[in-house]
Amino acid sequence: MQVKDRGIGIPQEKQAAIFSHRYRVRGLKQDGYGIGLSVVSHVCDLCRGFVYLESEEKRGSAFYLSFPSIG
Repeated sequence: MQVKDRGIGIPQEKQAAIFSHRYRVRGLKQDGYGIGLSVVSHVCDLCRGFVYLESEEKRGSAFYLSFPSIG
């Protein structure tokens, strides 16, 4: 599965941290708890899958989720 946007993108130096619990790209400058992507990563781990990010500043981000086949 792929989720893609054409937003502001995520700086390269911050991409490794965005799946950490309570991490926010802009710190306290926005609403939210900073748990969304950490939950996505945790669910992928529990299901023996993975989540991968490709992002370029000013061009957007793409998140790829992969899960093993059942059956």
